[in-house]
Amino acid sequence: MPASGPSLPKDAAATVSELLSLSQVEFSLPRGMSGADYYAELARAHAKFLDLLKVLDRQVDADLARKVAESGGGGIERNLIETARDYSKHPEHYAMLRGFYEKPSNPRMHVLRPPGLQKEHSLEEYRAAWELLLLAPCTEGSRFMRQTCFDAIAAIRNDASIPVLLYLYERANARLQIGLQRDALDEQLKVLGTLNSYCRVALDEQRKVLWTLNRYCNAASLHAMLRCVAISEAVKPPLPKVSSMKEWVMDDLGYLARYGKQWREVIAAVLKEKLSDADRSFLQEVLKDSVQK
Repeated sequence: MPASGPSLPKDAAATVSELLSLSQVEFSLPRGMSGADYYAELARAHAKFLDLLKVLDRQVDADLARKVAESGGGGIERNLIETARDYSKHPEHYAMLRGFYEKPSNPRMHVLRPPGLQKEHSLEEYRAAWELLLLAPCTEGSRFMRQTCFDAIAAIRNDASIPVLLYLYERANARLQIGLQRDALDEQLKVLGTLNSYCRVALDEQRKVLWTLNRYCNAASLHAMLRCVAISEAVKPPLPKVSSMKEWVMDDLGYLARYGKQWREVIAAVLKEKLSDADRSFLQEVLKDSVQK
């Protein structure tokens, strides 16, 4: 996947950097904040994120935005530029999604859930708005509908969203590293042999990303999953086997390869490409495991 595209003007590059920093503001909030203060701070960051998208849209003209999109590169920068353009032109997409999905489908249920993803919201025209909701700091409402955001990206199934998914995986990995550092100082968790809530939330986000990539079922998503495995394998100290993303992906891909002709064909095709020894061994093990199960 190309990582580079046309260079952005300095002011636009600075805005992109600020947007990415804001997307991780949750990591810098002090521990021990009340729930009300925590979400109030995130709501302010979310509002600033939206304002910066408008700034970015003014800084990147239509010609440069088109060149970035056509280059196939730029990574997360490309998605932020596209999101900024869409939010400036169609703010009603973002507003409508939040207004519809932030409310429980049935307030009387014991476990509150957002409404199921609607077919009309599973269209390409809403992709940038869904990506915005995934990238922006989580408000209390947008966190409630977060799984729906992943459901929508999986349903739209555009490879252009893969850089967003990879960014979210890496962002969760940064959160995981912070959680592991906290675990190292927690004697009770050491005795119990478990992970703190900070780590568990990060792992849950990573599983959402991998589940979404699984739904794509193509070579681009498989390469992204291999990248995710490599990111998780580099985590220090290593996670318990039960929390290993490599084991999770192997089990899931093995199941899909066994029961899904399309996944078997994708894996077989990617094995013909130039791969690292680790990636090749991993995919061969997946196919072997799928036959034995």
